[in-house]
Amino acid sequence: MKISYKPVDSDYQVLIKKDYDSWASSFYSPEGFFKYEFPMSEFLIPTEGRTLHATENRLVITIECKMKKNKFYDFQITEHMKEKNLGITLKDIYENVRTASVMVFDYDLTKILPVPMWDKNNITNYIDTSPREQFSMHLKSVLLATEYIEYSNYFMAEPYAIWLIAQPSFFRRNTVIGKTTPNSQEVLNLTAAQEVEKALNNIDRNLFRPSNSGANGGNLTDKGQEILNDFLSAVSYTHLTLPTTPYV
Repeated sequence: MKISYKPVDSDYQVLIKKDYDSWASSFYSPEGFFKYEFPMSEFLIPTEGRTLHATENRLVITIECKMKKNKFYDFQITEHMKEKNLGITLKDIYENVRTASVMVFDYDLTKILPVPMWDKNNITNYIDTSPREQFSMHLKSVLLATEYIEYSNYFMAEPYAIWLIAQPSFFRRNTVIGKTTPNSQEVLNLTAAQEVEKALNNIDRNLFRPSNSGANGGNLTDKGQEILNDFLSAVSYTHLTLPTTPYV
């Protein structure tokens, strides 16, 4: 499997973690193009826990895409073995791009969140100093709902929305690489996930209304949005628009 990146007015080059980290100042919005090339032996069928072929190294799929605010979008997909009817789905493609990105350049799904919003000092300062107690007392609930909405509205994060809130470290490269024994590997914490679900369910419906469709997470109410906007203004992060429009 090969991941390359083509800067504007340049050629494709192998993408590494240093490149990804350098995009932090642009909120992970590089202007170039990504290319993913998967041989059969490295393209995973997630629902079956296997690759398309154990040893076959012929190229099976090439994926080109862009990134904005740490979200991949504008996928251009070339299947090199269409005649074989391999049954590759879009979900398979998204999951392979996600996992390959984590392994190769430490792609961090949590970076789709506007970082200043979840800075603990920002939250504490707002709660301690805001003259609007009816806002500050609900801030943490509004931020939790916003986090869930953000994850649920991005197709790569949506299947893991609860887990990303409960246990974000599980989705980082260092969780997988360098762990040589089963006992040293991080495992999903079911209790933590259940606590997040409970907290989401307990959010005042005057602040947040979950979606029954399961795909977009729900929406903040007018009151919830007002609290969020007041907080964003207080931390000088007023250019965020929610809920997020999914990139396709």
